[in-house]
Amino acid sequence: MIPQRRRRLRAPRVLDDPRAVQRIDDLFGRSDALRRLAAAVARQRALLAAVTDAVPRDLAAHCIAATLEGTELTLLADSPPWATRLRYLGGDLRRRLRGRWRVETVTVQVAPPRQPPPAGGRRPVLSAAAADAIAKAATGIEDPALRQALLRLSRHGRR
Repeated sequence: MIPQRRRRLRAPRVLDDPRAVQRIDDLFGRSDALRRLAAAVARQRALLAAVTDAVPRDLAAHCIAATLEGTELTLLADSPPWATRLRYLGGDLRRRLRGRWRVETVTVQVAPPRQPPPAGGRRPVLSAAAADAIAKAATGIEDPALRQALLRLSRHGRR
C-alpha cells in the first residue's frame, strides 16, 4: 500500500473574491438605520469633545460620555468625586457650550463600576474558623440535602 499525501484543507477565504468585499461606507450608505446610527455616534463624539474641551484637563479625563436630549445635557463621570466636580461646573459649562449646543440643564451621573477581570482561577479561601462554624450550623439543619451540602463546604476550609 502506497501512503497517500495528505492535502491540506484550506478554508475558503472571502477576501479572495473581490465581489465579496464591501466598503463599510457602502454598507452604511444603503441602510437608513445604520446611517442614522452613524450620525448619532458622530454627534455624540462631537458633544463629548466639546465638553472635554470646556472643562479642566484633569477633569476631562474622567468625563466618559455625554448625551444631549432636547436641551438637557447628561454627563457620565467615572467616579463620584469627579461627578461632583462636573456638577460644580454645570453653569460655566452651559455658557461655554452655548455657541454650538443648546443646553439649558446639566445632569451628571456616575457610571457603574467596571468589574475587574476574574483572577485567573483563584478560589476563595475558607478559614478554619469559618469552616467550623459552618459544620456546627449544619448539625442543626433538618433537611438532609442542605446538611450534606454545608458539611461538604466546611471540609474545604480544613485542607
